[in-house]
Amino acid sequence: NAFYNCDKLTSISIPNTVSAIRDNAFYMCSGLSSIDIPNSVTAIGENAFAGCNGLTAANIPNSVTTIGKYAFSNCTQLTEITFPNSVTTIDEGTFFFCTGLTSITIPNSVTAIKYRAFTGCSGLTSIQVESGNPMYDSRENCKAIIETAENTIILGCQNTVIPNTVKSIGDEAFWACTNLTSISIPNSVTSIGDGAFNQCINLASICIPNGVTSIGKAAFADCSKLATIIIPNTITTIDDYAFIRCGLTDMYCYAEQLPEIGNDIFSSYSIQANATLHVPASSVGAYQTAEQWKDFKEIVALPALDDYRTMVKDGKVWKVGFYGSGNPVRHVEYFYFDGDTVIDGKTCKQMMCQQYYNDDDSQLSTLSYVGAWYEEDKKVYTYDTTSKQFELMYDFSVEANDTLLINQEDYYVIGPRQTGGLRGFKGVYRDVWWLAEEGPIYSPSWLEGVGSIDGPTINVYSGYVDPLRFLMSCTVDDEVIYLNDEYEDGATPEEINANKHRFDFTHTIKTQPKTRKRGEEESPREVASAEMQALYGEYSQQQLTIHLDPLDETYVVCITNESNEIVYEKTVNTVDLVGLNIDISTYAKGCYTATVENSNESFVGEFEVQTTGIETIRNKKEDVKTYIYNLQGQRIRFLQKGLNIVNGRKVYVK
Repeated sequence: NAFYNCDKLTSISIPNTVSAIRDNAFYMCSGLSSIDIPNSVTAIGENAFAGCNGLTAANIPNSVTTIGKYAFSNCTQLTEITFPNSVTTIDEGTFFFCTGLTSITIPNSVTAIKYRAFTGCSGLTSIQVESGNPMYDSRENCKAIIETAENTIILGCQNTVIPNTVKSIGDEAFWACTNLTSISIPNSVTSIGDGAFNQCINLASICIPNGVTSIGKAAFADCSKLATIIIPNTITTIDDYAFIRCGLTDMYCYAEQLPEIGNDIFSSYSIQANATLHVPASSVGAYQTAEQWKDFKEIVALPALDDYRTMVKDGKVWKVGFYGSGNPVRHVEYFYFDGDTVIDGKTCKQMMCQQYYNDDDSQLSTLSYVGAWYEEDKKVYTYDTTSKQFELMYDFSVEANDTLLINQEDYYVIGPRQTGGLRGFKGVYRDVWWLAEEGPIYSPSWLEGVGSIDGPTINVYSGYVDPLRFLMSCTVDDEVIYLNDEYEDGATPEEINANKHRFDFTHTIKTQPKTRKRGEEESPREVASAEMQALYGEYSQQQLTIHLDPLDETYVVCITNESNEIVYEKTVNTVDLVGLNIDISTYAKGCYTATVENSNESFVGEFEVQTTGIETIRNKKEDVKTYIYNLQGQRIRFLQKGLNIVNGRKVYVK
């Protein structure tokens, strides 16, 4: 209590003979604006600077090994402070209601953040990790990384990073830190206390690290903007009210065995209205019948980590548009593989690009060679004819949080394997960050089996994002694995992409729910489910497209003619596909019925085919002295069986 309540004291010089600042030494010295602690001091006591609401900065030397409870509590003008790497604990209430604190550097010596350590630090937006922390490169200090065994989320600048030496986060440690938008919890943490992040109203996402076995009572209660939560497979207990009144839209729970849960861990309104639960495929049924878990709007299977969709594959077509050409898009490119070539002993596929331009309604077409592509061990390469070397385009084999060094100068950080949340795609994708000198820059997402979301030839290691190009679709034969249906094609010649007509499917539930009581209406959940299941199709005289995006099970797709004869039938796994593109160019004139069904439900729609001016020849080897294209806009060397485009006319080969 040496200077207890000396509110007129503005500055003080402490000699280097002092070894400790004891409890309450400068308690309520509200006029004290700065203090220089000599490196002879090894301990700072409880409440040592509590209530020094004029103190703006404090320099703590490396000689200090202990800082007592509430040492800087209610220092409302304290804006920044650097902890020495000799401190192992941020003790109870150390920065309790330091409302002016905006950033803090935590050394990698700290192993525990205790009860109410940062409670009420409403100005806190950033916690920096000490340079040299084994988890982070010095160029990565302004980004946050959330890590579990299966997942890592990289959240960008001005987020809170907790060093990977910390093993526990105490009760109410970050309670009411209202300016935190995200928090990075390393996989060294084994416990998260009661109310640890309660009322962090701007917290948008959180990933519970692998190794944590329990989540405390009300740990994330009233985080109204918390939309995404990732829970590892080590979780065994989630206590009362853990996520109550959160704005959940997606929860990824990797626990195959259902965790033991307390009372009202979720707020019912957010679950029923918004949230999707992603769980291991083997546990979907268990979660669907378990109390509280079953109330999620939708429960879907997580991607199997050993599944991989090959990118370099015959029959794959990428359709790329240009934003600047309007809507309908008046400049379209089709990329496709056309034959094999051997380079340096590796069998590669040759990629071609067919471009279509619609300039003042006069369509122009160009064909160009893109290069040789090669894929091995989930790595995709292209061959550079100038350097005569293979260059890495995509590396789908990397683990979450891996840092790649490209060209000996550029660093890239790879996100986790994710599904969901990406419109028009049901597969696995990875986010990529380029670590530029000015901070992390988001690069195009990698889509397994597709490549970049801006087109297959965009090298994500270039550090450049083309603002004009965007992927319109990616198909493999008749299966659509990516589809952006926001834009129409206004460049591809009409013979290939005639105007489409839309039709809707009628949805029928085969297994009817139990009979409702008189006057009882459909629940909001049932209404939402019916709306989500709406399917539609589009058709021209050449092609039928069935949009399967809302579905996530196995269905049989069947097309029958007016005589009820089957003209097309296929079993599809709609967990992976967003649509089907079916060639109907050879169908006879008449009405057709398309059915999509499984044992639980069916969808039925009708479309009509008119006669077309298709020239028919019987021998596909007939010599044709001109360019030939298929329906996907690919230039081909010879006429193929089925419909071809020759000199702007349709030619059908029997």
